[in-house]
Amino acid sequence: MKTCEHCPYPKRCIPADRCIAFKIGAEPVILRDPKPIEINTTYGVGTTENKAKPATKAKKAKKK
Repeated sequence: MKTCEHCPYPKRCIPADRCIAFKIGAEPVILRDPKPIEINTTYGVGTTENKAKPATKAKKAKKK
């Protein structure tokens, strides 16, 4: 692996095969969404799934 021009950690970057300081060559970690489970709430039984809420319009001030 070729290190960065001004690599601050060449002894750590070469064995890792990527640049530690500037994240060059790193692959992003993609995590799965957790499975929804049932939970008890004050309103009854609910789930932990992420439900997309519809966008609400901004309220305008009423003129008197």
